[in-house]
Amino acid sequence: MDDKIVIAHAYRGFTYLPLFLAHELGYFPRGVELAYADGDVSAMQAVLHLANPRNLVCDFAICDPLLIANLQGFISLREWGEVEEPIVIGSLIKRPPLWLFNTNRDITPVGKEESLQGLIRKVRCYRRPNTGYIVARRLLDKLGLDDESLEQVEFDTEFQAPTAVNEVVVTSNILRMGEVGFNNNNTVFSYASKKTDIQDMFFTGIITRQDLFARDLASVLSVLAGLKKAISDINNADPDDIATVAFDAFKKQMAKHQFSPFETTDETRQRAIVKSAIDVIRQEKLYSPDLEVSKLAWERSIALRRPYIKEWKDPEYEMYTREIPVILLRDNWERHIALKQDLLTGTVDNTIPTPVASPGVLLPAITGDAATAIDTDVPRSGLVARVQRTTEAWGTIATALFLLGGGQRIIVGLRGKTGVDIAQNRWAALWTTLSFLASVVAFGLLSRRLFNRDYSHYEKYITWWLTLFALALGGLFAIQT
Repeated sequence: MDDKIVIAHAYRGFTYLPLFLAHELGYFPRGVELAYADGDVSAMQAVLHLANPRNLVCDFAICDPLLIANLQGFISLREWGEVEEPIVIGSLIKRPPLWLFNTNRDITPVGKEESLQGLIRKVRCYRRPNTGYIVARRLLDKLGLDDESLEQVEFDTEFQAPTAVNEVVVTSNILRMGEVGFNNNNTVFSYASKKTDIQDMFFTGIITRQDLFARDLASVLSVLAGLKKAISDINNADPDDIATVAFDAFKKQMAKHQFSPFETTDETRQRAIVKSAIDVIRQEKLYSPDLEVSKLAWERSIALRRPYIKEWKDPEYEMYTREIPVILLRDNWERHIALKQDLLTGTVDNTIPTPVASPGVLLPAITGDAATAIDTDVPRSGLVARVQRTTEAWGTIATALFLLGGGQRIIVGLRGKTGVDIAQNRWAALWTTLSFLASVVAFGLLSRRLFNRDYSHYEKYITWWLTLFALALGGLFAIQT
């Protein structure tokens, strides 16, 4: 594809941190640009190359994935030409990053939404068709309130008006919550961590077009790999280091879009808010570590929307998702033999993320598995892959046969015989038992590798050391007896 890759994002808030962090640290391919779409609909229009308020054209969109349910509505906006089919290739946020916020000290956090009944009479949320609106409509039903109790506002404006004592704000603005202060009983309900029927719904998707996916899988995988690495850093890097880099990355976004979610202008205070927000994000387990689009989460998201959207038509999971990139990412996509061959021959040049660390920050975490995207020791050809599969198949069969024969010999040997050779038989049984246990381990590992086609870290040959050990011991016992 072209050197320039544009990723449009529907939201500029802090919960999209993996996107901003991957861009800041150079985890994306060279030439990637981020563009704010100012809403889910605009982001979807941009990736489908349809007219939108910001006149964006992009290759990937980060937004509400189930807008594809209204694909015909998007198609109808175009006067001529075909509209490419959108496909969902990953899940960025796997739990609803939505919280119910209230500053009334008489209202404390609850375990179930229904416990707020009688205490809350008003609900403030983002405008439809945002998921926050759907969740707010669901909350009205839980609290026995009518539509007159609902107020819809634009992104980033939910805290502009004071919150009434009997009102909750359905918000994703975790930095604003942090500025008021966590652990002050202001967050009365968390949809990310409290048990509900929508806790594990599919919230934020990574979307591209079918034509791009078909012709440039390497670029798709590179973008996903960058997001996955950023999520890993958020979840696992040193809290102080990740907070420093996260603040710097988000500060650039604020300057770019000329906005700030903070009321305070004190940068030291802002950095402390960011650190506390990351602590909460980790506890809430917001992000998808493997980016996998779960069918169960997909169905839960559909079930949430179905009662509140007129003329809703369920989008089919199999039609609008592509699992191949996720599988490759989960098994270290850069080691995938066929794709690796293309990369090494230059067929897909300039598509591998080049990590760039801020000086003195996160360097140990970044220079590990992400520092070198291609390991030249990994087998490259399809022939080697076939040899691997063939030898592992025969190894599995050999260890299976040995398990059967060895088990029978162990039983006979442990039972022993009368006479002068009783010690010899029992030592032989012990010898066989060791080889039998090695065969069990080898058989399990070989079976997993064979049937899952997991060829990662093949260079370690651990299963073959175990297999040879087992067969050697079994052979020695056979010779002795």
